[in-house]
Amino acid sequence: PYEQNTFLTVEQEEHFALYPRQFAVFRDLVKKIPSSKIQQIWELNDNQYYRLLRQFETIELLELHAENAFRLKTRGLIRIDENGPMARKIILPQNKKFLDHVQGHVKGKEVCYHSVETNLSSSDIKELVKEIHELGRKYRIRAQRAQELGDKDKTKSVRWLFAFSEYQTNWKEYQD
Repeated sequence: PYEQNTFLTVEQEEHFALYPRQFAVFRDLVKKIPSSKIQQIWELNDNQYYRLLRQFETIELLELHAENAFRLKTRGLIRIDENGPMARKIILPQNKKFLDHVQGHVKGKEVCYHSVETNLSSSDIKELVKEIHELGRKYRIRAQRAQELGDKDKTKSVRWLFAFSEYQTNWKEYQD
C-alpha cells in the first residue's frame, strides 16, 4: 500500500496559523465526521458553518456545492511543512505540551517515552533516521486506512513525536 498525503500550501498554512481552530474543523472534515456533528462539536450555527466551508473553498481545500455538500480537494492525511508557519505557530508549542503530557503518563500501558544520549557511528545514525521515517510512514498508512474505512469509533486520537539530532547536553549549565 502506498501513502497518500496532502501537503498544505504556504498560503493554506499561513491561514491556519492565524486561525488554528479552523484547522481543527478542517481536520474533522477530512476525518469524515458528519457535518451535523462538526457543527455540534464546534458550536457552529448553519450560517457560521457555511462561511467556514466558503473559507475552505477560498483557500482551495474543497469545492462547495448546494446545501453545504462539498468535495474535498485533499487526499489522505494532512501534512505540514516542518519549518512552515503552522509548525512555528502551532505544532512546536503543542509538542511541548505533548511532552509534558507524556511525562505525566509515562507509566501507562499505551504510552511510550524513550530518551537516550549516546554515541553512534555515521552508518548507525543513517540507519536510525531511516527506520524512524519508515516507522512514521507505516503508522500514517494505518491511520489513513482506518480513516478511509470509517473506523472512527474503533480508533483513538494519538500523537507521536520522533526527534533525532546530533546533540550534546550542556551539563555545565547545572550548578550543584
